Amino acid sequence: MKHAIALCVVMIASGCASIKLGDPVKGEEIKKFDRMSDKAQIYVCRDSRTFGLAIRPDIQLDGKDIGTVARSTFAYAEVPPGNHTLVAKTLEHDSKLPVSVMAGEQRFFQTWISVGVFAGWGLIDEIDAAKGKACVTEGEFVEAATR
Repeated sequence: MKHAIALCVVMIASGCASIKLGDPVKGEEIKKFDRMSDKAQIYVCRDSRTFGLAIRPDIQLDGKDIGTVARSTFAYAEVPPGNHTLVAKTLEHDSKLPVSVMAGEQRFFQTWISVGVFAGWGLIDEIDAAKGKACVTEGEFVEAATR
């Protein structure tokens, strides 16, 4: 029984990724929501809800990390038009979402935590622009940690 409890503690602790805050000046520029004519912009935010506070999903776009989101943070990417895949990765689950974008488009997504067996699942859904802009405006910009 002791071993099972120790294993659970290790699994939960390892699911708590650290975040890397991005450049605050760049974050303020991103929050202006200036559209780009040749690329699409993807915003992934996490609001201030407290459920799953210790769980911080790694956000990937087309297999590349764009940031680890904690409460009240957002990740951002500029992508060429076409088909892409967003992923919210946690210890127990990868939530994948195919996304098709056009040049000049701004798309907003929100990640949130659902109950899991050991550490919870990071899920990702698209949200409307008004809600997305509010979530991004209230959050801090994060970038992918260099490894």
